[in-house]
Amino acid sequence: MYCPNCGEYLREPNQRFCHNCGSKLLDNSEEFQMASERDQYVKTSLKVSEQVYTDVPVIQQKPVVKGGVGTHSKKCLGYAITSIAIAAVGFYLAFLIFMLSRIWIYAPNITRRIIWWTIIASVHLVGLSFGSSSRTHSKHAKNLEPVNSVEKVGNALGIVGVIINVIAMGIFFILLLINITGYLL
Repeated sequence: MYCPNCGEYLREPNQRFCHNCGSKLLDNSEEFQMASERDQYVKTSLKVSEQVYTDVPVIQQKPVVKGGVGTHSKKCLGYAITSIAIAAVGFYLAFLIFMLSRIWIYAPNITRRIIWWTIIASVHLVGLSFGSSSRTHSKHAKNLEPVNSVEKVGNALGIVGVIINVIAMGIFFILLLINITGYLL
């Protein structure tokens, strides 16, 4: 039996007062037993902070990492700058070839232009791969390194490098197909 006031276990069934809190106990032992069990159940079920829930998944937070710029952030920025530089080189080569192709317009040897357009499209394909590598390292940096501006700038420049190289590669492949069809016709 338990005390209805404090929930302490009573040593003797016919006690009139609780030895722990001193409250007066009920006279009828059966009624006392039911009341004390009910009160004990209510008191133990209200202790929510002590209960352990096993069916709720534990969500672990990512630890805050302190430190400087990591290797993935540096690689992200380096690959992004390389991607944009390769796009610039590809456009410069295309400009030179376009100016030279104006000289070659009436020349019967069109294979040089086809070779050059293929080379320029390949240069932009390499630039696209550098832009994609920049994006990959950006994702690794977000997961493994502290938040930093180097990764953010590299991520933005990587996106710009991918877009520029995809557009340029498409343009030069179209020019390549136009030169091939012009050669075959």
